[in-house]
Amino acid sequence: MNQVGNQESVEAVALEILSVPRQTFLERHGISYLKFGFMTLGTLFLAYQIIGGLLTALFFGLGLNPKLMTPDAVFGLRFGTGLSQIALLLVPTLLI
Repeated sequence: MNQVGNQESVEAVALEILSVPRQTFLERHGISYLKFGFMTLGTLFLAYQIIGGLLTALFFGLGLNPKLMTPDAVFGLRFGTGLSQIALLLVPTLLI
């Protein structure tokens, strides 16, 4: 096939692909938007609570000894909480 014929066939395939209505993931799987919203909120909340809590406990301990709660430790806990809010709540929300 010559170059012009090949170009025309590529354009025909491109037009065919563009003319087919594309379904979203939710439409393909029959998930309502409201259900998806609640599932997403629940997943993000659990990820924030469980993963964030585990990472905070790993880095800063469980805080059972009141003598270890110095101003530096409190700052570290607050800083860790802020980072986990950004990483586990804001970023996934922006990606959705």
